[in-house]
Amino acid sequence: MQHPPPGRRVYYLAGPMTGYADQNRDAFLDAAERLRALGAEVYSPHEGGDPALRGRSLGRLLARVSVDLDALLASDAVICLPGSLEALIPEVILAEAYGVPVVHVEDALSA
Repeated sequence: MQHPPPGRRVYYLAGPMTGYADQNRDAFLDAAERLRALGAEVYSPHEGGDPALRGRSLGRLLARVSVDLDALLASDAVICLPGSLEALIPEVILAEAYGVPVVHVEDALSA
């Protein structure tokens, strides 16, 4: 894990969803709010997005993955929420493959 880069920051939030109430939405929203209070721009998979991409069809899933990947690649760092098993989160695997730093949320909040 690294510290986030200095200056204006754009973060992509990643963390556990499966097995959590409401897919861990509260933790994602809380982290996004706290990071934004520090001046960061934050992409959270629980916020926004095109309503037409919601649903479980294969086409919608692939379109959503494309949107998420674009956001991840445009970010300065992927921020991992508590409870993340970083080695198993696809966003972390992709970030490492593309050279995007991966940072624990508490490290980002203290930077």
